[in-house]
Amino acid sequence: MFLTLINPYTKFTDNKLLLFGFIATFIGIILGNYFNIRYDGAIDLHFVGQTNLKTTGLDLIIDIGVITLFLYIFGKIINKKTRILDVFIGCLIARFPFYLLTMCNFNNRFYTISQKLITKGNTNTLTSNDAAVLLVVSFLVILSLIWFFVLSYNGFKIATNLKNKLHIIYYIIAIFISEIISKYLIITYKT
Repeated sequence: MFLTLINPYTKFTDNKLLLFGFIATFIGIILGNYFNIRYDGAIDLHFVGQTNLKTTGLDLIIDIGVITLFLYIFGKIINKKTRILDVFIGCLIARFPFYLLTMCNFNNRFYTISQKLITKGNTNTLTSNDAAVLLVVSFLVILSLIWFFVLSYNGFKIATNLKNKLHIIYYIIAIFISEIISKYLIITYKT
């Protein structure tokens, strides 16, 4: 079970992974809207006061499109036989942990706590319940990021038939560029 969670690419066909990725992304849009989440970068999300389906959907389209593009470009450098479909599937699947993370903002609780921290400037204003929520959500965010990177790297590794450890640098560069470009595009369209 654990191996399936970190590397589903070896267990399921492209068609099943693609279908799951599309369904998960659609659900991620709905969850993002319901729990007030902005997917405002290729590798991040933020809890906000209010959002809408259009914004959440555009965020994800930009994020997935940009990260697919740059992983594909660097994948082609590594292996000329890299297929964009394989990279795209990896990008769709890798976002799944972020969709689960949306539920941490139930009733805008985490957003409210984060706003208290921002406006007051110190943790002394938090109740013990708020501090516990902050601690648990912070832990879940770290786990989600790790899971994202494991899924993303495993998908990239399979898509490119990665064998050389030096090529990991290409993966890191592609992720870094994707974050910058997706953040810029999302800030630019300001929905």
